[in-house]
Amino acid sequence: MDESQKPIDDAELRKKVRKAIIDMGTPIDFDDLEAKGILKKSGTWYEVPDTEHLPDFAKKQIKEIAQTKTGAKVKFYKVTKTMKRKAEELKGNA
Repeated sequence: MDESQKPIDDAELRKKVRKAIIDMGTPIDFDDLEAKGILKKSGTWYEVPDTEHLPDFAKKQIKEIAQTKTGAKVKFYKVTKTMKRKAEELKGNA
C-alpha cells in the first residue's frame, strides 16, 4: 500500500478538519493585502500578480480563478458569521 492509499487515523483527520474550518472562517484583510500590493481590486475580481504571496488561508478561500497576462484574477468565498464564529471557537480551544 503506497502513501496515498494509507488510511488516515482519527486524530490526524480531526486536525485536518479543524485547520480547514479555521482557514475558511478567517476573514481576509483585503485592505492590508491591497496596501502590500498582493491584491488589486478590479470590479468583482481581485488581480493577484503572484498567488504565492497570498496567505495560505486566503488561498483556500478562492472561489474562482482565471489566468491573466500579469498573473491571475480571483474571487473569494464570503466568510459567514457562522464560519467566523466557529473558527474563533476552534482557535480558542487550541
